[in-house]
Amino acid sequence: MKKTLFLISIIGWSLCIIIVALSFLNINLLKTMPFLLILLPAVFAVFIPSFFLAKNNSHIVEYNENNSDTFFNSNSISLIPFIENCPNWLLAILFVSFIGTASSAAFMFNMESGDPVFINNEFVLKYRGEIIRKITETEFNHLKLLNARYEFGFILVFYAICILVLKRLIEWEKLES
Repeated sequence: MKKTLFLISIIGWSLCIIIVALSFLNINLLKTMPFLLILLPAVFAVFIPSFFLAKNNSHIVEYNENNSDTFFNSNSISLIPFIENCPNWLLAILFVSFIGTASSAAFMFNMESGDPVFINNEFVLKYRGEIIRKITETEFNHLKLLNARYEFGFILVFYAICILVLKRLIEWEKLES
């Protein structure tokens, strides 16, 4: 199961980074391949099992018992044991993911409130069911692109954390056997 989740995480992260990178080149991959939207809920299908697998791992239980640096001494999972002696390629994935998430946050603050929609042969910007204003087709495409960049850039970090956690769990499992 860990290997399957790891593979799904790698594929999800790779597709998300491609979508975000192409959005900087003004290419909206979702326009031609809308099925890629499955990556948004799929991150939960990978993240939640990864979290529980990590929480019940003997290395993490031992680490939490010996260290009090967990978040507010709660029952949370520290990422420190996963990052220690981590391969460089995995650190690069984490770094790129955090940059992608940060750029998504920056775009979120610069975005106009509302969703671009096509209603009655017109491009409009809608917010909470009300039409804010009419927009041009160029604005519509640009706002759709920004939405894709924001959504997929944000989930990059979740896929990256899953990759990190699952890679280490697989390594620890090999060492134990």
